[in-house]
Amino acid sequence: MKNPLISLTIVLTTMLSCTQKPQGATTHNGTDSTKTMTNASAAAAPFDLAKLTLKEKIMDQLTAQGIKPKPKEATDQTLLDFEVAKSRDPKVLRFNGKDFSASQSEVLFHYRENDKTLGFYELKLHSEQQAGELITELDKVGKQVFKKTGTAKGSIELDENGNEVKPGKGETKKYFVWENAATGVSYYLIETGSGQNFDAELTALKPSEQSGKDWIAFRSFDWYKKQ
Repeated sequence: MKNPLISLTIVLTTMLSCTQKPQGATTHNGTDSTKTMTNASAAAAPFDLAKLTLKEKIMDQLTAQGIKPKPKEATDQTLLDFEVAKSRDPKVLRFNGKDFSASQSEVLFHYRENDKTLGFYELKLHSEQQAGELITELDKVGKQVFKKTGTAKGSIELDENGNEVKPGKGETKKYFVWENAATGVSYYLIETGSGQNFDAELTALKPSEQSGKDWIAFRSFDWYKKQ
């Protein structure tokens, strides 16, 4: 006579083995369950520019946030073998928890074409108030190492590349640089004009990386070190 306890154990073991799914297995619609969980976690976490390490697979992160970026325009410059993704979606216009989505703000992500890894990004603002709020947040994430304000007529004035222009001929400009020793990321902020003609551009990059070196050379961001 068969032992009923043994038969019950066999039945339960068989049922469990049929219901368990190995890690990384595909779901009924053919998608990888592990990848789906990763994307769900990325979507659940708020996107924050200040937290980017400049190593992210940025297109995957934007997809996880449900964001479809705009392609670059003819006037958008980047490095060789790089591509640009642009967005005005409020989800990506956050820096250190602060919202910067007003006044037609925009962020440009520069990423490598071959592996879609983020190299650097630019945040463009058009509000003096928001620029002031951004400076407050930058002081929290990095150490300000340089500041230069456009001077009055009769004094030396510089353009965005650090070249001298005739006094009183250029727009009012301000230059700021922050460094974060822990992450290796540097932040370059240029403010131009005032009122309705105000623009601010923040560039975040790693000077130690080749892409950072190339963009610094292209934009002459290191001119202040020669002063």
